[in-house]
Amino acid sequence: MNKSGKFQYIWLGFLTFFTIFGFAVNSLLARAALDKNAITPVFYSLLRLGSGALILFLLVFHKKNQLPKPKYLSAFALFAYAFCFSVGYVFVGVAVGALLLFSAVQFTIIGDAALIHKERLNILQISGVIIAMAGFVLFVYKGLNVPKNIIGYFGAVMMIISGIAWGIYTLKGKFEKRYVLRTASNFIYSLIYFIPFIIIFAFLKNGFINDKFINTPYVYLYPIIYGILSGAIFSALFYIIWYKVVMQLSRVLASSVQLLAPVIAALLGIIFLNEKISYTFIISSILILGGIILVIIKEKTAEAQE
Repeated sequence: MNKSGKFQYIWLGFLTFFTIFGFAVNSLLARAALDKNAITPVFYSLLRLGSGALILFLLVFHKKNQLPKPKYLSAFALFAYAFCFSVGYVFVGVAVGALLLFSAVQFTIIGDAALIHKERLNILQISGVIIAMAGFVLFVYKGLNVPKNIIGYFGAVMMIISGIAWGIYTLKGKFEKRYVLRTASNFIYSLIYFIPFIIIFAFLKNGFINDKFINTPYVYLYPIIYGILSGAIFSALFYIIWYKVVMQLSRVLASSVQLLAPVIAALLGIIFLNEKISYTFIISSILILGGIILVIIKEKTAEAQE
């Protein structure tokens, strides 16, 4: 590999880590915004996708570009990811939600690669996947820190559905060359799926905000800021970077590197929200990251040989 190739490889690694860090920040912002139930998950996800759509629309309008035809599956996957993500974080912590989410992403993308596209995994990659899955199973079985009732498990299931949706969204963007325009289109058209929820929740008490804080309106300020910040910066702009990055990664590697997000999210949760991390979470994270390393080592070896 020449100097130019090495620089591109390093730059790709930096962009990948930078984007994954942004994904972890989204988990932190969502949990912080929804922790006190000042606003509802519907309102938070609407703020997030709405602010992202606005920023991307202004970006496209500024460059006088025309939006491509909508891909409704991509737009729906983005909506499902954001909505289930918001609902899930009402019930689970930053680290738990991120681990469930990105483990589901990995299983979705690797399943697509192996079962649909018939990509062959060698022994090392298979071992890495098995180790990562073992870490996930251990965490769900022993370390899932949620109330042991239907509500607690509902939050966990919503995070898993969110991860599946994000995996589908990632796969749909794998070969998208006009990633800026496509991201803008996905955000704008994802708002269509909010229309039924807006109509229904508009007639419900506490449909968008919790009125018990109506006499202290400043309580709503931070959740709203977090939603807009998450959508405009750490979603809209970071997803553009992710679309650029994911085109240069294999399906297996694209899913595996995202499992760095739970570790980063756990650290952010400890620092900013004083969350506690169990030993089971640590062991599970080590297993998952160990599986990632095996996958990445083989990917790097294959690239060097090529």
